[in-house]
Amino acid sequence: MSAETDKELRVLRGHLSGKPDFTLATVSINKLNTHIQHADTSVKQHTQLTVKELEKAIKQFQSTFQQNKTLRQQSAHLLIAAQQPVDNLFQLQSLCLKAIKLFSLVSAEAVEENAGSSPQLHKKPEARTSGSLFEEIQNELSQLIDSYAKKQPDEPKVVDLRTKLESQLSEEELLQTCIIVIRLVVTESMHEATLSGRMIYRIHHALGGIQEGVEASMASSGKAFEARNASADDIASQLTEMGQTVQDSDSLEKLKTQAQAHITSISTAVANRKEADNKEQQALMGLLSAMQTQMETLQRQTQVYRRKLAEQTAFSHTDPLTRLPNRLAYNERFNREYEDALNDNRALSLAVIDIDFFKSINDRFGHQAGDKTLQVVGHHLKKQLHGDEFISRWGGEEFVMILPFIETSALEKKLDDMRESLSRLPFKFKQEKVSITASFGGTCLRENDEPHSMFERADELLYQAKKNGRNRVVVE
Repeated sequence: MSAETDKELRVLRGHLSGKPDFTLATVSINKLNTHIQHADTSVKQHTQLTVKELEKAIKQFQSTFQQNKTLRQQSAHLLIAAQQPVDNLFQLQSLCLKAIKLFSLVSAEAVEENAGSSPQLHKKPEARTSGSLFEEIQNELSQLIDSYAKKQPDEPKVVDLRTKLESQLSEEELLQTCIIVIRLVVTESMHEATLSGRMIYRIHHALGGIQEGVEASMASSGKAFEARNASADDIASQLTEMGQTVQDSDSLEKLKTQAQAHITSISTAVANRKEADNKEQQALMGLLSAMQTQMETLQRQTQVYRRKLAEQTAFSHTDPLTRLPNRLAYNERFNREYEDALNDNRALSLAVIDIDFFKSINDRFGHQAGDKTLQVVGHHLKKQLHGDEFISRWGGEEFVMILPFIETSALEKKLDDMRESLSRLPFKFKQEKVSITASFGGTCLRENDEPHSMFERADELLYQAKKNGRNRVVVE
């Protein structure tokens, strides 16, 4: 059951053989207890996962050989057995052996017998893979390329990708297209990173220049302060000497001569101080002027960068075709509304909308008609919203609405009014009037709900609406 458990059992046996070491044996026993406790959880998880995969394989087998009565009945019996509780690995092993026995019944004759009902066993793979996953991937790629086409409408690579995504693609072609788009995204990201790096370097350089200017100004101010102190000390010394001369002088002529000398010395010191102050003032004004120029340059660069960031944010949050918010914008908005609803204990509703028979519009009238339909429907649904209500394009022909403060009773009426107004819109393609309808699935926030569980419930209700005939609202 567990290699670690077996290893520790061997260690424990070594501690207990010969001359027993009960201290080390106790350590081994504690490790074994931990292993066994964890093994129980691990076995349960492994068993559940294996049974789930086995059920999937049996259902696929049953669907493939639907026309063979024996295989169909045995598949049903095995599926019932797989859906019973599996308590241990021995039961799981028995179940797997029964599945192997059933699958081994498919001999060459059985395959031949089911050839009519399962042509995929003999046919070469079709050029295009069917299924919602394939279509979802292709739709996501188309939206991504549309966003690049807005910025680079004449770029040959982008034009070529748009053309490819509008055609029937095989699996290999889809994978190649994915690789090309990934490279395009990486290249664009590296370009944006380079621009950001340059802008950061410019800001850093400008701030470095300002810092140098401030440091130079502080050094200059320090030297000027020292020079002023020295000049003041010199003048004070001259005045002191003058006072002493007045006291000591016994001749008027001598006093005049000495006083004149001191006055001349003081005048020279004052003139020198004035000249030094003028030079300091000019240097400071020049430094401040240079710093102001650097600040203005930095401000302009920052505004450009801020505008670019705002454009990028708006671009990354907007669906390029419908100009509605995209899935990224929805995720951010719903997380905020979800937290506010929990904190304020208020109602919050969510609705998923899918245009009915949208593929037939593309097939009958072309992708331009499909694009126009998405734009008109998106714009019309947005007009029906009020206040804090929010709509985004989820992908393909699906839209998602966030409706704060809406209870279940009001939700059904609101969605049904939107459904009816949408069905009355006048559509005309190639001179042919077409009625466009949509199916709605709506739900309200419940106790213990998570954002993903709420969306999944609304999506399941949408599926019920389409299964029950489309052009209807299902609310729970």
